Amino acid sequence: MDKVQQDHIAGYLAKARAKLRVARELAKQHEWDDVVSRAYYAAFHAAQAVLLAEGHQAETHRGLLTLFSLVLVKTGKFEKKWGKFLANLKDDREAGDYEALSYLDEQTAGRALAEAEEFVEKVEDLDAPCDGVLFGFRTHPSTTAGDWTLFCGDAEFVAVEPPKPREAGSVP
Repeated sequence: MDKVQQDHIAGYLAKARAKLRVARELAKQHEWDDVVSRAYYAAFHAAQAVLLAEGHQAETHRGLLTLFSLVLVKTGKFEKKWGKFLANLKDDREAGDYEALSYLDEQTAGRALAEAEEFVEKVEDLDAPCDGVLFGFRTHPSTTAGDWTLFCGDAEFVAVEPPKPREAGSVP
C-alpha cells in the first residue's frame, strides 16, 4: 500500500468520525432524518476505508454494499451483522432523504447512530497485518481537530498529511 492509498484511508476514517460528530449534534436538535443520514455516511466512509485497505474501491452506494459483502463478510473478516448494519442504514437514509413523509423518529435515529458508532469503531479497531503498512487511522488525543494521524497496533502515532482532492474519474 502506497502513501496515497494510506492518505485516502486516513481521509475516509476522518470523514467517518466527522459525520458521527455532526450526527450527535443533529440529535440534540431532534433532526432525526439528518441524524440517520450522517450516521449512514459515517459507516459508508468507514466501509470505504476498509475496502480500500483490501484493494477495492466502491463507486456507488449499492456497489459498497456488494463489495463489503463479497470481500469482507463472505470471507469471514466481518460478521454478517456488519453488512446488515450498512444495508439498514442505507435504507433508512434513503427514506429520510427522499420520502416526503418520513417515518424516522428518535428511536430509529438513536439506533442508526449507535450502529454507525459501533461500525466505525470496529473498522478503527481492526488489527490488520502491519508488514510495513499502517492501517488504522485516528486523530491523536494530543492533536487539535484537523490533524491527521495513523497507527498500527501498538505502534506510535505518525503524522500524515490530509489527502489531496481527487480529480474526477481518478481512483486512489
